[in-house]
Amino acid sequence: MRHSSGPAGVITADFGMDNVAFLRKLVAYLEIAAPAPLRPDLVDRTSLVARRRLWLGT
Repeated sequence: MRHSSGPAGVITADFGMDNVAFLRKLVAYLEIAAPAPLRPDLVDRTSLVARRRLWLGT
């Protein structure tokens, strides 16, 4: 199953920040304090998607 963080407009509407700021905060949060109930493989995949979207500039 593939997941993404959603379209940039939805991120802005839901979180009140632009896409890049959201992805940077997400990556930083997952590296420092990923929630305990999340499986490590899910944290890794989520971080990978966020870093890839930052790299692509989306």
